[in-house]
Amino acid sequence: PPYAQIVTTGCLNAVSWMFPNEAEVVEMATAAAGRRVRSPHEGAEVLLDMGVSRVVITRGSRGADLCRKAEPRITHFPAVKVERVVNTTGAGDVLAAGVVHAIATGRSDIDAMKFATQVASKSLLSHEAAPKSILSKL
Repeated sequence: PPYAQIVTTGCLNAVSWMFPNEAEVVEMATAAAGRRVRSPHEGAEVLLDMGVSRVVITRGSRGADLCRKAEPRITHFPAVKVERVVNTTGAGDVLAAGVVHAIATGRSDIDAMKFATQVASKSLLSHEAAPKSILSKL
């Protein structure tokens, strides 16, 4: 499996941010730990213990959880409600792009996640996976 290759190469301590969904974090952590991991938060703990600095678990309409070594260890960011969802394709990627942009411009982890959830919500309003109208404003 592809996740087993990623987590067994010993490169996780070089990962600053990781953006798996709930199923992906469990699968990666199970491969890394060599045992069954039962929940996304347990999976994030495994990856943090292996050297990843921050794990953002994307949860679709339930938002995202920032898991990190610093306190608070888990911070939930609810999804921003939109009037009418047009397309969910790429929303997680837009969330990741929003975090990267916010961190690169000097925002804290928490502020970056707040910014990113706003940006990701706007991507739900477009037929494009990553609307140029949003990305051009980053």
